[in-house]
Amino acid sequence: MNKFLTSALVCIFLSSCAAWRVQQTVITDDFKHQLNKEPNKIKLFLSVSGYEYTENGEKAELRFEKIPELLKIVKKAYVESDLFELVKEEKLSDIQAMVELKHNVIKNKTLDIVSPATLFLVPSKKIDEVYLKTTFYTGANEKVENILGEIEKEEQIKTYRQLFLVFVMPFKPPFNIFEETLVDLNRSTLLEANDEGMFVQKIVQNVD
Repeated sequence: MNKFLTSALVCIFLSSCAAWRVQQTVITDDFKHQLNKEPNKIKLFLSVSGYEYTENGEKAELRFEKIPELLKIVKKAYVESDLFELVKEEKLSDIQAMVELKHNVIKNKTLDIVSPATLFLVPSKKIDEVYLKTTFYTGANEKVENILGEIEKEEQIKTYRQLFLVFVMPFKPPFNIFEETLVDLNRSTLLEANDEGMFVQKIVQNVD
């Protein structure tokens, strides 16, 4: 038992890491309460039209093998907003939201080798650059004249791995930070679109 506990503690110390968001996009805690709601929910068709994953700017294996997995994460902000009735067919929608995501991971390949070799006395670092573009259309037709607006958001996540970061890890946990960042970028997108009046029903209903 003592050997197991010792081994577990050693693994925790050696694998400890922490992540910070640069906060290029301001995220508010009271997201839902800042939205101006219409009397009736707007029917919205949500889709992920593209996902590009690169490492050091070069195309790499996709982090998400299936677009539906990514769509589930994106959808969280839309459901949470309580502005929309999400529909499964474009023809049933008042608005379409098409989301494009680019995710670039910056790594130092030398440190990725040196850091483990020194038992993480030498730290390693990676930077996740997350770029989100959302295009809102009225109706079921994805035509230029039907575009309500385009909103772009971006964020960086810096992850450090080093011996004894275990003391920082509880305050800056790296787990699920990419998914949490993606949800927050969609929240920020909805706030901006809402502020610009894209979801006002009179506008939605009068644009063909």
